[in-house]
Amino acid sequence: MYLNDAATAAVVVSCLLLMFSYQPVMACNCPDISDIESFCSAENIVRLKVLKEIEPEPEPESEFEDEDEKPSSDYYHYKVRIEHVYKSSKGLTPQAEVDFRTPKVAELCYLNLYTGKQYLLDVQDYNGDLSANACSWIKRWERAQEYVKILSDGTLQSACRQDRNHA
Repeated sequence: MYLNDAATAAVVVSCLLLMFSYQPVMACNCPDISDIESFCSAENIVRLKVLKEIEPEPEPESEFEDEDEKPSSDYYHYKVRIEHVYKSSKGLTPQAEVDFRTPKVAELCYLNLYTGKQYLLDVQDYNGDLSANACSWIKRWERAQEYVKILSDGTLQSACRQDRNHA
């Protein structure tokens, strides 16, 4: 009987340890929407060229009393040139060189960009700095020609109007 009680206690303790040590896992979870829905909901659609990856400015050490309060460098920072603006809610300018950031970690939906490559994508504009992640609509420029056509010939605008009328 003693062995049974000890085994039961061990199982209970193990379950309690597992229950209290559980940490929720964050993961990238992008909505499953069509290309047209992505275009219609995007505030900005641009073709940009990645000029270089830049290191973010380090924060002054004296600013943070506790090491845990320091902001982490969870973002890649790039210098990019906006080659063409297809849609802009804030007046993005072609040929402008701007800062661009994207998360580094999978939990924040990281996005790999390569220096020298061009991309067609929807971006967020934060006071002139651009941002995107893996949930943003993105195509490498070499594979984007069919999308450029619908952006240029008015098909996108027509599809967005139809979508709004059916909602």
